[in-house]
Amino acid sequence: MEQPVFRIRTDEKRDQVCCLDPFALPALECEKSLHTLDELCAAMKDGTVRGAIATSFFAAFSLGVLTKRRMAPDYPAFLASFKESCTALLQASPIPYAALKRMILNQVLAVQNANPRTVNVSLDRLFSTALDAQKTLAAQNRKIAEHALELLHANDTILIHPNSAALSGSAADPVLAPILLGNERHYRFRVFVPEGRPYFTGAKLVSKELLGAQIKHTLIPDAGAANVLRTHEVSCVFLSCDARGQNGDALCEPGALSLALCAKQCGVPVYLLCPGFLSDEQAPTGALFSAPAFLPQVLSEQGFTCPIAPAGTDCFAPMAETVACDAFDAIITENGVRYPPFSFAEEKESV
Repeated sequence: MEQPVFRIRTDEKRDQVCCLDPFALPALECEKSLHTLDELCAAMKDGTVRGAIATSFFAAFSLGVLTKRRMAPDYPAFLASFKESCTALLQASPIPYAALKRMILNQVLAVQNANPRTVNVSLDRLFSTALDAQKTLAAQNRKIAEHALELLHANDTILIHPNSAALSGSAADPVLAPILLGNERHYRFRVFVPEGRPYFTGAKLVSKELLGAQIKHTLIPDAGAANVLRTHEVSCVFLSCDARGQNGDALCEPGALSLALCAKQCGVPVYLLCPGFLSDEQAPTGALFSAPAFLPQVLSEQGFTCPIAPAGTDCFAPMAETVACDAFDAIITENGVRYPPFSFAEEKESV
């Protein structure tokens, strides 16, 4: 496969965190460069950065940038400032993703285990830990792609559920991994991509990644997914998630639940592609997952040239939804393909 591409990174001087501006797409492809604590937290709150994967990488690099900007004269002062940044970033995420908590914990351990315990050595460890996490996820997704191809054939038709992992780049998205690898190996898949409201994740992000890889695909309205499943001989549906419980329940982006139910009705297998990076060891089932609703302005104002709903309209759009494990015909991780009944309690994945 090509060299992994990640869109969330720091600038060359490590003074700013750079990320794709999803609200400028598709008209413009531009980056946001953020460096203050307020700016970084605001990006997580307003949806510029969202989803477990993008949020985790963004927080990891943010800790490095903030630590460098607020360079303390001695180690105790540095540690106090660092802990303050950790708390602020955790609280900025609307959803308490297990991957985000784990990433920040890894950064805390990087600082505590720095040898010698100095400001400069600790700062280097923060950036290297973030980069190592990206490499780990890319390796996990590569293995997922290999296992997924075992279930597929050349010229298969695949309907994928768009997700915000594309904010982090193609290397971070588990759903795109088998599509990209299959393209490299000349499988010539036909790919359907729902638009992915309310942020149009499929239209703006996933479609952009597929175009960049020169993969032929068809963009469809979310409401048209059921029709495609019934009339186009779809081979399978690919879903990803932001967290996976130990029984296989998954916290997915909006639209995943209705897509899974439609696929079941049409007899189309549904595969959940989930790297260990997203495993939630503290959640036996999806009953513990929680997700607030998007702010009303997401539907009426934010990210659009013109509002799509009249001012004053009562709006509700969940930021995520739990899909029960019985919706999946298989769950594909870096360790292989698992079939029902699912149990990951004893599996030690590389989280």
